[in-house]
Amino acid sequence: MNNKVLLGSLLFILTICFSWASSDGVRVKAIHWMDGPEARLLVDFSGSPSYRISRHEPPNRLAIEIRDAALKGKLEQPPAGHPVAAGITAAAAGEDRGDLRLTVDLKRPWESRPHIEEIKHGTRLVIEWPAAPQAQIPPAAKSSAAIGKKPLRTAQAKASRPFVVVIDAGHGGKDTGAIGPTGIREKDVVLAIARKLAGYVQSERGMRAVLIRNGDQFVDLRQRAAIARKAHADSFVSLHADAYEDGGVRGSSVFTLSETGASSEAARWVADKENAALLGGVKLKDKSKTLASVLVDLSKNATLEASDEAATKVLRELGRSCPTHHDAVQKAGFAVLKSLDVPSMLVETAFISNAAEERNLASPKHQDLLARAVFRGIRAYAAETRQGVASGTRMADAE
Repeated sequence: MNNKVLLGSLLFILTICFSWASSDGVRVKAIHWMDGPEARLLVDFSGSPSYRISRHEPPNRLAIEIRDAALKGKLEQPPAGHPVAAGITAAAAGEDRGDLRLTVDLKRPWESRPHIEEIKHGTRLVIEWPAAPQAQIPPAAKSSAAIGKKPLRTAQAKASRPFVVVIDAGHGGKDTGAIGPTGIREKDVVLAIARKLAGYVQSERGMRAVLIRNGDQFVDLRQRAAIARKAHADSFVSLHADAYEDGGVRGSSVFTLSETGASSEAARWVADKENAALLGGVKLKDKSKTLASVLVDLSKNATLEASDEAATKVLRELGRSCPTHHDAVQKAGFAVLKSLDVPSMLVETAFISNAAEERNLASPKHQDLLARAVFRGIRAYAAETRQGVASGTRMADAE
């Protein structure tokens, strides 16, 4: 333990956030533990909570005290692999025992960052633990120069970890994306679908979800692809809602990277001698230009093939649940798809410019339908490529 942590321990109680506000009583509807660029605890309330947060050292505990509140349903525990939290408990608090205290046991001291988000039918308290790399990046696979048909990864490393699905809700922050006839924003509906999709992935045995963004943040396109690579993603899916000047156009589409876009990206990789990143576990910067070019092309071709396989399954499932705009997977040079060792696809869930589809996109029920369809396609691909991923009927299969 370093001196900074020891000094923090001597303080015993460090209040990192304190805010009491008026409320008429709220319920904790759900608790979620999310992985992403930062480890998060999400606490969903039925209304606006009056709360305060304090950290106690030692032991390492984060206390969330909510005035005039009650817990509804099951207290969801963090997954065993969570980088920060070891467990959570709930207890009545306050003089009249009408308050609620949630206590998070931390694996080690870690600064947290709380904020409030408005959600449908309530409010969400988001507690982030910045710079917790394990929250989004599984243990790195061992380097290997072996080149197979699939993107460069060792079979042993793949078998020993979950099938990682990185989910990218398009746009965000200052970038609203397309806007529908009644003002529905693309960035909002795709985030809602992404969260639902992450829930299905996370609940499936042998699979793990990573969200590029879980709030209204702007993330650069190249950074989105970089996050997927750092997370050792087995599949990357970017969610969008299309728009067209003709309001009658409708239907879902699925895109993968075009050969032209992939080739230009491969050339960039080979030319960038300052690039210290690994491509599928192989370090390129110490290779000759010719060898690097061969390695990049092999990984590129394998990734394009795997992307097409996964995208075809997703498109098929979407076609079973809603209209599709194209009957086959489309090709484009989207920057967000340019990870040459991560099978990637972009899903245009619907045309937000179409009045009927805009209403659907704003409907939680239809959002769930789209999320389940995308999930079933990804799960079908995962079941074919990874042992330990179930292919049987689950909640996501029920319409």
